[in-house]
Amino acid sequence: MNNFLDLGTLFSRISLLKRKPELVAWRIWRLLFFASMKPPRIIPNSPFARIARRVLGSSSVAMVLGNAIHLSGATREEFLRDPYWVAHEMCHIRQFQEHGYLPFLWKYLVESARVGYYNNKYEAEARVAGQRDAQLYVHNGVLPDPATMHRGAGEPS
Repeated sequence: MNNFLDLGTLFSRISLLKRKPELVAWRIWRLLFFASMKPPRIIPNSPFARIARRVLGSSSVAMVLGNAIHLSGATREEFLRDPYWVAHEMCHIRQFQEHGYLPFLWKYLVESARVGYYNNKYEAEARVAGQRDAQLYVHNGVLPDPATMHRGAGEPS
C-alpha cells in the first residue's frame, strides 16, 4: 500500500481546502486537541528524548508525545523487552488521548513544575499502570522479575 498521494489527489485536496477553509481549521484543531487512534510509533534516537535524558540525568529515557514513543539511550528492542516500561509509556499515550495533545502537555508541565517530575500525578499513574498492565505486553508469556525493570529518573534502585 502506497502512503504517498499522487499529484492529482494532492491538488484536489488543496483545491477543496481553499473552497472550505473551515476544514483546515477543523483538521488543525483535531490534530492539536484529539488523539490519533493509530498504533503507537517508536522513534529511537529521538532528539526530544535526548534532551529529556540530559535534563533528568538518566542513562535511558522513553517519552511520549501524542502517539509516539521517543527513545534515547535505549534501542527499540531493549524498550520492547521490558513490559513494565512499555505499559508505563502506553499509559502516557492513553493520557494524551484522554486530555488531548496540547491540554495534556500543558497539564503535565504545570504539574511537573509544581511538584517535580517524580511526584507528578501523571507519572505516578503511569508507574502504577506499569506494574498493573505489564502482563499485557509480555511476548514470551513470562513476566520478568520487577527488579530487572527499567528505572526512571528519580526512582529508587
